[in-house]
Formats: sequence, C-alpha cells, structure tokens
Amino acid sequence: MRVLLRVPAVILGAFAAFTAASGLLYPFLRPDIYPTLGHPFTSDPLLTGSWGGTTLAGAWAVHAVVALAFVLPVLLLARWLWRTGARRTPASGRG
Repeated sequence: MRVLLRVPAVILGAFAAFTAASGLLYPFLRPDIYPTLGHPFTSDPLLTGSWGGTTLAGAWAVHAVVALAFVLPVLLLARWLWRTGARRTPASGRG
C-alpha cells in the first residue's frame, strides 16, 4: 500500500519540478527570445501574442505566476500522498 501512494507522490514531485523550471526559467528555455534579454521592459515584436504582453518582464512574470499556481497545490498533494503512505505502513516488530 505504501508504494501505491508514494509512486504518484514522486511523479507529482517531478511534474512540479518541471513546471517550476519551465515557468520560472521561461526566458532561458526559449532560444527564440534571447534577443529580448537585453531590454526586458520594452516592447518587442518577438513577444507579440505571449502571455503577459509584449515585454519580457511581463511574459516572465505571468509564466512564473502560472507555474507557482500549479506547483503549490501539486506539492501539497504530493506531500499528502507521501505522508498517507507512511502512516499506512504497518510498524515492524509489533505483532
């Protein structure tokens, strides 16, 4: 029973790490927007249609907020699964 609850917890933790990295490191994971790194607060045509507007700072802020909005509940769920798996383990030596 312990493994059945802890495996999803590990998968959710990996998902949270990936989401946090892709949201918080947004400009560094997108080589097509490297030219905007030099002017993060001015409008750039490369960012037309991106979340947060046409500035790198806006797009980065929105991606970070969305990533955190997903990561926090996922980590809480993973923690709950992990702890539930630990509580359902029968104590060894008691019998």
